Amino acid sequence: MKRLRDLSFIIMIALFFALPSLAVASPVAVVTALEGRTDITRGDDPARPAALGDEVFIGDFLRTMSKSRLEVTFIDGSISRMSPGSRLRVTEFLFDANERKGTIDLFRGKVQSVVAGATPDSAFEVNTPTAVCGVRGTTFFVYFRDGVTGGASSEGTFYVYS
Repeated sequence: MKRLRDLSFIIMIALFFALPSLAVASPVAVVTALEGRTDITRGDDPARPAALGDEVFIGDFLRTMSKSRLEVTFIDGSISRMSPGSRLRVTEFLFDANERKGTIDLFRGKVQSVVAGATPDSAFEVNTPTAVCGVRGTTFFVYFRDGVTGGASSEGTFYVYS
């Protein structure tokens, strides 16, 4: 009986360590352009310099230093470009046959997003500490500096609320 209990305990421990590796998330974007000093922070890991081709996952923080720029291309073809001195987190990205939704949190700086192939039901939002800016099917630009949020859109439906 003791041997069976010990074997059960070993199996439970093995499953405990194996299951997290089975639940590995898929990347939602990839770094497609960069200039200067940029970095990515994932989970509790320290920030590491970004490189072309780096995968970006939900929850990742992206940062550009002064005189630096970073561009990521999402799995649906949408693009976000960060200006110098910006910091954001990829909060949500859902892309399937029935729904498209993207959300990024902009903590400082500026980001331009080009939403690819958006439909009236799709949404892409940028959250700042003071507002939510979103768009349905267009290119848009959002900034957050000194406690002020602003944005602009070239076409389509653009909305902002605090």
